Amino acid sequence: VGGAAMTDGGLADSIPVIKAYEMGARDITVILSQPRGFRKKIRPLPTFMKRFFKHHPALFDAVARRSTVYNDAINFIDNPPTDCTMTVLAPPADFPVGRFTQDKKLLEQGYEMGRAAALATIIA
Repeated sequence: VGGAAMTDGGLADSIPVIKAYEMGARDITVILSQPRGFRKKIRPLPTFMKRFFKHHPALFDAVARRSTVYNDAINFIDNPPTDCTMTVLAPPADFPVGRFTQDKKLLEQGYEMGRAAALATIIA
């Protein structure tokens, strides 16, 4: 953007609930793409990878911390402060859609499941 390298904010903070809380949000709705209970595996980046990011050290740090930041957000969602209401929509463990799903019927089924869950949450 304007000659500066940028990346999607989801790389630095996939679920920015802690930041939202720090900014004053107290009624937070979260839509997860993974089932409740999912945690990212903490895997250290090989040190040789640092040279690929030598011109973008902050990007390397974001990639290296991504799993930890994600898991911290999930822990916050599961245990919000007492002054915070957390509404969470998450797919079931047997959700038929994954990152690379292309089957139109499965995508439509997943869409309808998500829509029904959202409506149930709104009505509740």
